[in-house]
Amino acid sequence: MPTIHFQSSNHKRFENGIQVSHDYVPRFIQLDYSPNGAMLTISILPTLSPKQAMFAGDNGSVLVYNGFDPDYRFEVETKPDNTIRRVSVIRLDRNLELKFLE
Repeated sequence: MPTIHFQSSNHKRFENGIQVSHDYVPRFIQLDYSPNGAMLTISILPTLSPKQAMFAGDNGSVLVYNGFDPDYRFEVETKPDNTIRRVSVIRLDRNLELKFLE
């Protein structure tokens, strides 16, 4: 599978399921997939160093990846035309989710 680039213009921060901030700061997200699509390396510039994850399943338009670091989970939500709507970084150990949006 190819490398996919996603330009996020803003992100929302959720702590314990409650939105605590909404920042309009651009981020460049790079999704590097293995040839069979089962593994993903995700980078968010300039804030997240590359993290590897394994495909865990999907829920309709949301693809879920479990990080090799067990504290991380990632979600990639797609639109009907298969472009990216959202990329989420979930820190399970902190009950924190960062939703990077278009």
